Amino acid sequence: MTSPSHTPGVVDPSSLYRIDELRARLGWKAHAWRTATRNGLRVQRAGGRAYVLGADFIEYLSRMNATEGQIDE
Repeated sequence: MTSPSHTPGVVDPSSLYRIDELRARLGWKAHAWRTATRNGLRVQRAGGRAYVLGADFIEYLSRMNATEGQIDE
């Protein structure tokens, strides 16, 4: 059985992901990643590496889905 921390497409809110791990898990290419960071996805840096907390990624997706549903008047 595959654990949630290793299942493609699954992001655990309590896990910390290296950028390459998260991109591979989501199947995101460089352009999608740049767009997400430009739109406010929080990236943590430590020891010369970049990480994303699963909870921050889920919050980012929720925020993006909420703004896409709005209609500008």
